[in-house]
Amino acid sequence: MIDYLNDLSENVQEIISKFKFCNQLETLVENNCLYSLIKKLTDSDINLSPEAIKDKKGKVIQPGLSNLGMGYVFEELIRRFNEENNEEAGEHFILRDIIKLMVNLIFMPVKDKIKKGTYLVYDCACGSRKMLTEAENFWQEFVTGMGKKVMIYLYGQEVNPEIYAICQADILIKEKYMDNITAISELVRYKVLPL
Repeated sequence: MIDYLNDLSENVQEIISKFKFCNQLETLVENNCLYSLIKKLTDSDINLSPEAIKDKKGKVIQPGLSNLGMGYVFEELIRRFNEENNEEAGEHFILRDIIKLMVNLIFMPVKDKIKKGTYLVYDCACGSRKMLTEAENFWQEFVTGMGKKVMIYLYGQEVNPEIYAICQADILIKEKYMDNITAISELVRYKVLPL
């Protein structure tokens, strides 16, 4: 399995290294857990793919899991992990409703002042990138309604290596530019709306 992982692209290798995935594999093997974990993840009662599983007649047996659904699975896993370790959930993620509220509180007061051009949104503690994603969604809806030509680029940084890896994996899945999380020096060239 390690040879397979070593053949993956550099950006995927970085994500794997931040997760210390090879160490996790060794731990699972030492404790005779790897096989049972893979068996559970590939069980026919679980569908973690975005595609629905259908029977021969085309009837959906297991619905697919959207990005939003996977986000909820991830948040639930973090919540359970935090409870077991007596940590505050807010140290690791912010609820989606709170993120939407925060984005509205940031952008609504300045929405009439936004002119055509290029803007950057920077989150100095971006975590898994949900705040940036919600900011991007807000801008897409806002710009469409205004009819202005506005470009938005998202930038962020994260100190926790595992959360950074989650962020990079999310970007990779959504086929966005991964450099934006570390290319912070570019911010001085544009107008910045910090989160």
